[in-house]
Amino acid sequence: MVTGLAISFFVLSFVPYVAIPLGNSTNISFAAVIATILIVRLIRRPMFLVLIILLCICPLLATLLRLLFQSSQVNVNAYFTSFFIILTFFGAASATDVLRERSVAVISFCISASAIIAILQKYLYLDKGVVPWIEIYNVPGYASVAQNAQTIALYIKRPFGLFPEPSFLAGTLALAASGMLVLMAHYRLQPRASIILSLVLATFTIFISDSGSGVICIAILAMAILIPYVRRYRIVILLMPVALATAIWLGLSIAASRQDGMNTSWNDRFASIIGGARLWTSDPLTFLLGVGRGMVPTRFGEDDFAFAGMTVYSNIPDIYSVLGRIVLENGILFGLPFIIWMAVLILRLGGQRAILIGVLFTVLWAVVAGLTISYETAAWIWILPGICLAFSLSNRSIDTRRSDVRFEDPSRSQ
Repeated sequence: MVTGLAISFFVLSFVPYVAIPLGNSTNISFAAVIATILIVRLIRRPMFLVLIILLCICPLLATLLRLLFQSSQVNVNAYFTSFFIILTFFGAASATDVLRERSVAVISFCISASAIIAILQKYLYLDKGVVPWIEIYNVPGYASVAQNAQTIALYIKRPFGLFPEPSFLAGTLALAASGMLVLMAHYRLQPRASIILSLVLATFTIFISDSGSGVICIAILAMAILIPYVRRYRIVILLMPVALATAIWLGLSIAASRQDGMNTSWNDRFASIIGGARLWTSDPLTFLLGVGRGMVPTRFGEDDFAFAGMTVYSNIPDIYSVLGRIVLENGILFGLPFIIWMAVLILRLGGQRAILIGVLFTVLWAVVAGLTISYETAAWIWILPGICLAFSLSNRSIDTRRSDVRFEDPSRSQ
């Protein structure tokens, strides 16, 4: 039963519309619900129990401290959903601990399936002026596809598969591919044909999604795949400039396509982040403790200075950055430490001796969570550091009988 739940958790992380509506503006994904069940097996470990309690009370503690200095509204639904976000993080650690190397096959299948759906959506429907499966894109908390269907089909034409938007799709595939590579290295698994296929499909789908940060994700994934083989195959060194040149070409292609279409999301995204930074630094209390969970839309509506002097093409109801929202809502005392801890988990890669690879995946995670995906319900923002958490806190030994390349810095072999 636990194995089935772990598999279901990873599968549902790729279908965010399978969710429970919570009010008119948010939802709880079924992946997060399953994560809640999975963490029951972890609370027997004191370290996990302490971490879960600590992270769950941080948003509440920030609000209580803020209320001591000034009265403010409290968004109960937002605090409720924050618990499930944290549980998704720990649920990923539990699912990884259950499946171990089998999780690679599950993630590989999900990447391939998601990519194929997006590719079919692009070339069979969107390029012909039709938005398919429009009935499924109807869950509170995500932008309405139905209301924008004509613009999407006639002008934008960017695939989004089973996700709310193209950037959500691209970011999820990039993070999932990274997680799969980390798992393969940790358990020393051979790159089978199905895994190679999933990486190719993920890369192609990220490219056709025209995601602004897609080129960074593609470049990082290419380098992460090639670097471990530098020690064994010196010719790989010659492929690095080729990979870099290809990434630059892809970036220029994406930029050109975005300039030719009705895509102004880059401008509005950066405007929201700058506006959030202005709001965060507007007074010492907000800087230290944030504005409170779910209160960013209210403060954006009240404080006109946030977007003063900036050109925006649409109404900006929230900050379009998951990491930015964490800091803006919880302040530097309770938001920033959580982000740093997750980044350190990825940087260490579960204790593997691979600083360069860790840096690459940390940068990729920061780009996706900070500049690509706006929805904090994007499960893979939390799953990737959750996988690394499972490695860091697990007492199980690796099966050293396996003999393939691990993530190791080439310099250590000299």
